Amino acid sequence: MAEHYLATYLNDHMAGARAALDLLDHLEGAQAGSPVAHVAAELKAEIEADRRVLESLMERLQISVSRPRKAAAWLAEKMTELKLNLDDRSGGPLRQLEDLEGLSLGIEGKRLLWRALRTAAERAPKLGGTDYEGLERRAEEQRSRVEVVRLETAKLALGSNPSTPPTMGADSPAKSPKPRVNPLFKESSDSSCAVPPEAGTKASLALEGIS
Repeated sequence: MAEHYLATYLNDHMAGARAALDLLDHLEGAQAGSPVAHVAAELKAEIEADRRVLESLMERLQISVSRPRKAAAWLAEKMTELKLNLDDRSGGPLRQLEDLEGLSLGIEGKRLLWRALRTAAERAPKLGGTDYEGLERRAEEQRSRVEVVRLETAKLALGSNPSTPPTMGADSPAKSPKPRVNPLFKESSDSSCAVPPEAGTKASLALEGIS
């Protein structure tokens, strides 16, 4: 059973690596000449190297690539791409932000892969022989670089324009606040003054005391 689990787990991450590389290709092309494209080009080389490490591990363990999982990953990638295109048809900052967040999550998943394999190798010597700690550190550094450009993109996609403060509509003049009325007072019938209902009683008692 453990062999089956391991094959499934590694195939899932192999599919994730391919999806990450496709996403980096998109970012590099769509943002040509920008800092995002520069980061994407650097990460693409590193993530391709990580994919080869995973591929070598699978070959050493005699685990073949699952074609159904590969096809499912391709279909999921196309559905995600369709969703992102609907979110921002212009391919603007929102699309870029969502691409970077997907990439960041993928790198985090890869970091967890290396940690899981390092831990499992304590009970399964066949998983040894790979510098999982170094790969995990590299994933952390990769995600840090993505985070820098992700936050800059968030400013463009989600930040409000400070030059246009919110104003009231031209057809909606400001209304004066309604005066607060003390519930202990009630309005008299022949005057706009408010008189406390107990005032007459208290005044009579006071006069009686004087007399």
